[in-house]
Amino acid sequence: MADNIRQLAAMLVPVTGETLLVPGTVVAEMIPYCDPVPVEGKPEWFLGEVTWRDEKVPVVSFELVRNGERQPRTSETRIAVINGVSGDSKLPFYAMPVEGIPRSIKLDSDDIVQLKDKKHIADVIKMWVKASGVEAVIPDLDKLEEKLLSSSC
Repeated sequence: MADNIRQLAAMLVPVTGETLLVPGTVVAEMIPYCDPVPVEGKPEWFLGEVTWRDEKVPVVSFELVRNGERQPRTSETRIAVINGVSGDSKLPFYAMPVEGIPRSIKLDSDDIVQLKDKKHIADVIKMWVKASGVEAVIPDLDKLEEKLLSSSC
């Protein structure tokens, strides 16, 4: 029976005020923080663009896209380059500021519990969970990428 247990490789990604739980393959690379170059006519949550591997990558603030407030950056702030999950060739990568270094974890079905008492569910949040004892948000990366694409990335 123990042979039938499948583990999921995941990452806990610290953003201001919460932790995101994403599949382990989502984070392409962590880079030092640099101020994104602003792009006119974009929503407030679209922070601008950074250059990564000779490619301009849009930077999104998860806190702002889910209707939060802009938070000051700290000495722990880095940029996580995210692999696009939608398969749209216009958005192979995007990035977001994170507060620290993501942590890899292995999860099985017993390690994740949905937190039903969390009321604030923005359209970019699938659900709140407790994963291996850590409260985390499972983001709706498809919805986030849809927002990025609709803002004419």
